[in-house]
Amino acid sequence: MTSTWTALFSILFLVSGCGDDSPGENSNQNSNQNNVQIVCGNGMIEPGEQCDDGELNSDSVVDACRTDCRLPYCGDRVVDTNETCDDGQSNSDFLAGACRNDCQIFHCGDGVADPGEDCDDANAAGGDGCSDQCVVEDYWQCSGTPSQCLCQDYHLGDDCLQCRVFVNHDSGAAEPDGLTWATAFLTVQQGIDAGFDAGPGCEVWVAAGTYQIMQASLFNTVELRSGVGVYGGFVGDETERSQRDWQAHETILDGEHPTENAGIIHVVTAVDTVDATLDGFTVRGGFAQGPRSEDNLGAGMLAFGARMTIENSRFVNNYSTGDGGGLYSYGSDLIIRNTAFVENWAKGDGGGLLAAWTYLSLDRCEIRYNNPDVLLPGNGGGLNSQGSVISAVNTLFVENRSVEKGGGIYSLYSTISLLHCTVADNIALTGFAFYNDSYSDLSITSSLIADNFFTVLTADATANYSVLFTGIAVGTGSIVTTPTFVAGAGDYHLASGSEGIDRADGLAAPATDIEGSTRYDYDDSMRPNIYQCVGQPGCVSYADCGAYEYQP
Repeated sequence: MTSTWTALFSILFLVSGCGDDSPGENSNQNSNQNNVQIVCGNGMIEPGEQCDDGELNSDSVVDACRTDCRLPYCGDRVVDTNETCDDGQSNSDFLAGACRNDCQIFHCGDGVADPGEDCDDANAAGGDGCSDQCVVEDYWQCSGTPSQCLCQDYHLGDDCLQCRVFVNHDSGAAEPDGLTWATAFLTVQQGIDAGFDAGPGCEVWVAAGTYQIMQASLFNTVELRSGVGVYGGFVGDETERSQRDWQAHETILDGEHPTENAGIIHVVTAVDTVDATLDGFTVRGGFAQGPRSEDNLGAGMLAFGARMTIENSRFVNNYSTGDGGGLYSYGSDLIIRNTAFVENWAKGDGGGLLAAWTYLSLDRCEIRYNNPDVLLPGNGGGLNSQGSVISAVNTLFVENRSVEKGGGIYSLYSTISLLHCTVADNIALTGFAFYNDSYSDLSITSSLIADNFFTVLTADATANYSVLFTGIAVGTGSIVTTPTFVAGAGDYHLASGSEGIDRADGLAAPATDIEGSTRYDYDDSMRPNIYQCVGQPGCVSYADCGAYEYQP
């Protein structure tokens, strides 16, 4: 038994030993796999390689598989397809003039101010301070990377086109700069000059109060500048011009000396001034008297070669030893709206204003009580026109005086048209309301000519759809009578049943009157409308004559 087990163990030992000494097929395969070496450039894409084109691998050929068996990439220092540059590790999104990290050449809009660029705000749009050509736009200031752009000087708003300079005679700023109400300039002229320096379209906002224009000399003046609009009537905290109330908050440009009985020669001047505006002021106290001929003209305002607008203002108590008490204009183009010339004097012509070789548009204006001293000589108590073209709409010419010709209006070599005007209670020795001198043309439409004194008009004129006093040819739709005004001296509103009601030219009538009131249909079946609107769009058959529309 024992010999049998001994034999069996001997056989098993031999078999087992034979297996351990023989490597066998599987053992050879495992050994080969463990010893494999990956070779870039053998033409075979092996584990860890993106490509392998063998001998075609290159670090300099466009779009080639690189010698490290990587696909071409931004940063490999080769300008491949869809790349415009590649400086390898020198690529940068922050250095000026560098190839960008996306392998594109630096360009406007990449957020870096590169060579040839003033700015770069990381977009290619204009209107935000840095243009689509990476140039700093007008009135902006840009700095930093990417560029941050802000309005400079007196400009405001998203488009930097709002330009404002602030003036307040009560400014308590230690160093006034006009940039805010808190740091407002003290004088109007400082504001105008700063607005002019800032560029065309700048507005000067002036807080209410009295501004003494005379500082050191009779020649001191408010000199208007081209492209600058000057606006009064502010309290001193407004952020929009529409918030001001120029009537409630009077802003006075005062030409009188603060302590002595004297006045400056011109309160306001505009010489060769283009696209300027004077709006919301009372201009008073000018005394035009001096050694030069122009020193005797335009005590309230002198305009030479000016093209500008005057609006929402009053010229009062100005005196010229020559012509044009309130305003003298020569060679100018003026638009005057909603403005009054009241109680001005001229020892020469044009107590209220004189226009010489001027285009003058008057809209909703009041020319009243000029040359109140009837002993003053001169022609045209209210308006004197010489070689000019004048249009007046919704305007009053009332209670003006002249010792010579034309209590209301004197015209020489001029063309004047009156539409919806009231010409009343003017006094002159010759030409009660008007005097047309040589080569003048006067056109009157939808107006009231009433209660003017002394001799009548001495030149031809025709009035249509108007109510007339004597001395003027009666044209289409006109009547010779005295219109009825409401009770009270100096009030030229129409009374109920007045002859001027529903008589105006309905096609030519402005939508509103001198006060901004809309047209009112006076329903009187016994008195039909004079002007019949038949097939005329925009026509108002019930418009009234004169500056005021009747309101019940």
